[in-house]
Amino acid sequence: MGQSNSEKSEVSYFVVIGITTVASIIAVVFILHGFPERSADFYQGTPHSISESEIDEKELTVQLVRFEEKKEENETVTKEVKITPPSEPENKLSENQRVFDYYMNRLDETALQQEAIAESWASGNDHQVREGVYAELQVWDSLLNEIYGVLKNILSEEEFLVLRDSQRSWIEERDLAAAAAASEFAGGSWEDIMYYSESLNYTRERCYWFVMTYL
Repeated sequence: MGQSNSEKSEVSYFVVIGITTVASIIAVVFILHGFPERSADFYQGTPHSISESEIDEKELTVQLVRFEEKKEENETVTKEVKITPPSEPENKLSENQRVFDYYMNRLDETALQQEAIAESWASGNDHQVREGVYAELQVWDSLLNEIYGVLKNILSEEEFLVLRDSQRSWIEERDLAAAAAASEFAGGSWEDIMYYSESLNYTRERCYWFVMTYL
């Protein structure tokens, strides 16, 4: 036979009371012992969790930043070194000075030697004077050609071409001046002497000009 309404109400009342009691007991257990630990899968994807791969990526990023900073420092040092203008080597300056001193001494010594030699023939006859002047001209002309060869080796191609054209013009000027000096003694014994003497003066001066200008 079915239960009466009063009996059903009484059963429902005890069921509710039982469920409430069980829930209260569970709540007390959680409070006293703490909530159970959740697995790593539960936290995966939350903003507070960091995976090993993310840690590696962060460490790699830090290393790359440090590498770029180091690279920039090295590039800065390299640029500073390249900006520094190189100075002319001291050995080159010393070599140029040595060549200059050598030929200046050669010119002065030659001038003194030829002056001493000239004393022996200056008071001689016309033939002796002629031969003496011509011999001195040969000495200076040989020295001029030597210096000209040195300049050909040390000057740039452009500079030497300028010197070569200048030398050709100088030869024409020397010959004209010598001819003009000799013309005053045309037909006489001193015609050749004056020609050689004027050529000697030009050649000696040209030697000094070479050294003072280019060495």
